Amino acid sequence: METDLRRAIRRNEITPYLQPIVDLVTGKPVGLECLMRWRTDSGEMMLPNNFLPISHLAGLSGELDLQIIQKAIQASHELASAAPGQPLQLSVNLSGLLLESEGQRQRLLQLIRSTPLPKDWQLLVELVEDYLHDNGSELGIFLNSLRRLGVAIAIDDFGTGYSSLSRLHNYPVRTVKVDCSFVERIDDSSNPSNQLLKTIQNLCADLGLESTAEGVETDSQRAWLVQNGYKHGQGNLFSRPMSVAAMAHYLAEFH
Repeated sequence: METDLRRAIRRNEITPYLQPIVDLVTGKPVGLECLMRWRTDSGEMMLPNNFLPISHLAGLSGELDLQIIQKAIQASHELASAAPGQPLQLSVNLSGLLLESEGQRQRLLQLIRSTPLPKDWQLLVELVEDYLHDNGSELGIFLNSLRRLGVAIAIDDFGTGYSSLSRLHNYPVRTVKVDCSFVERIDDSSNPSNQLLKTIQNLCADLGLESTAEGVETDSQRAWLVQNGYKHGQGNLFSRPMSVAAMAHYLAEFH
């Protein structure tokens, strides 16, 4: 599989798929997260959890990030045409390998400078908590460089990794994405996550951070999140990830 993946990256064959991030009250999209799909030579459509671990072990994930981010930014103009005048946030994920590579960090900054998003759109980069630990001053310099280019910073899968809470203060983080494992246990009879979710939301409110609940699957989860202060959510209750063409149709319907 590593050999096939190297060939797919060399051919630039990994495809962006997009999932909407919505206003939990209205269901209206406020952003799009860019995910990946890989259609192999056999025709199988592979999900990221089947090939991203291999890409990381093979040292390919930084290059994969750059390719998919470039495709997502290019696709944003087609999506903006489907819903003119609708500001959206385009969310992309950064791997640890990209963050550790000075060359790839600089390539990303150059990509952002040279490939603007549609008017009133904003780019948001997502990092998992563990990437904020023991990376020294270089990470802070890089994140501040992104911020100066108008890019927002989010912590993804919040609550599942390790990072000191001081990182929320020291780094230019704007958004916390609460991991789906907490959302799926709302009102779980044996191990509910309700109090933890309330604590995270209160923390975000106190620090002036935005929060997004991941993995929203049911109307009862949505109702609880709204009742407890969450404004934005993402999950299959609203939409599964879809191709660029399908997303353009989705946005046009809302528009």
